[in-house]
Amino acid sequence: MTTKKRKSDGDALSNLTEPQSESVLKRLDALEDKFRRLVDRESAASTETGTSDILHLNIGGTKTTVSRRILTSIPGSMPATKFSGGWDDSIEKDKDGDFL
Repeated sequence: MTTKKRKSDGDALSNLTEPQSESVLKRLDALEDKFRRLVDRESAASTETGTSDILHLNIGGTKTTVSRRILTSIPGSMPATKFSGGWDDSIEKDKDGDFL
């Protein structure tokens, strides 16, 4: 196996021709739109049920979203226990309401 230094996304895009990079950026935009629609749909569903299946996390200042199903996929693990849904009100949150 050859070991090469991984290029940054900017370097990788700069090596593409303009039509190729435009195509990659369009696909990334489409994926981001699809993800946002999924998060919005899950957020709307959580409003109706009172629990959220999409969790908003603040991990060392980096904000991200993750499915509760992913965090609870290993029974008995700390994330499974912490994010089971029963402790949401007692977990520390940042000023935006994202779990810390």
